Amino acid sequence: MKKQIHRSLFSVLIHKFLLLFCMFTFALSSTAWAAPGILQIATRDGFFSNQFPDTLITLTHTYFYWADEYADADGNESDIADTDVALGIVRLIKPWHFGDSNQFQYILEGIFSMENLSIEGADYASSFNESGIWNPMLYTSLGWNNEKKTTHLQAALIAVAPWGDDDLKINPGDNSYQVMPILAFQQQFGNFWIDGSMGYYMYFDDLSSTNTSGRDYFEINIVPSYHLGNWSFYLQGDYRALQESKVDGVELNDDGYNVSLCGGVGWFFRPDMQLNLKYEQDIDGESDLQGQGFNLRWMWIF
Repeated sequence: MKKQIHRSLFSVLIHKFLLLFCMFTFALSSTAWAAPGILQIATRDGFFSNQFPDTLITLTHTYFYWADEYADADGNESDIADTDVALGIVRLIKPWHFGDSNQFQYILEGIFSMENLSIEGADYASSFNESGIWNPMLYTSLGWNNEKKTTHLQAALIAVAPWGDDDLKINPGDNSYQVMPILAFQQQFGNFWIDGSMGYYMYFDDLSSTNTSGRDYFEINIVPSYHLGNWSFYLQGDYRALQESKVDGVELNDDGYNVSLCGGVGWFFRPDMQLNLKYEQDIDGESDLQGQGFNLRWMWIF
């Protein structure tokens, strides 16, 4: 009896330690000045599944992106000051299922993040380095799946509130409310799965300057994956079409696009925990940074 109590206490302590470690990593690291789109950062193989249990789920991302090149309006790349983004995200997710055979799924998710943005100038005066809390987000979605649980369709909405640290709001539109409606799907063919999503990210007028808004963008991605036991292996392609931003009603002629390719692996090292590592590389673009990054995600199903 005492051994069972000790085992239970040890298990609880291990879980608490992992949670504290996760939060510590989140606090040290830290959405990004000109990093890839939100769907590229968030999505993985199996994300648009209808098979999440009706319990609390946490997703913790530690994300690093760096670039030293910029593609101009003609797609020509030139060297720029080293730009590094360190991003930490904690996502609190709660699914609910309802309907015959649980064919419908509703998800509510709160997203909280911290960011460190560093731009290395020629000297100290021209360099930039700031850390702080970024604007919080709310994600909500409604999905449907067939009875065999092999097809899933989903409509979702991301809403962003401008409540983050002012020191990080260096671009037009950063101090504004933002929304992104999303359509997504997943299709399973045995061990081979395909996830796909598309959305339009929209900035409302900046609260600190009238008739000023950020670069709206349309984003679409596709994620083919292969699942083998506790492991999954996937590729992810992402395309963003960027619109012009404007300041005091003047358009900045900064519309463009970006294409990136990612590869990743997921591992359920426990029935209720998964690690997922993704590497990304920008391969083409206009009026946008050209860089690369790593994204480590830890999922914990309570």
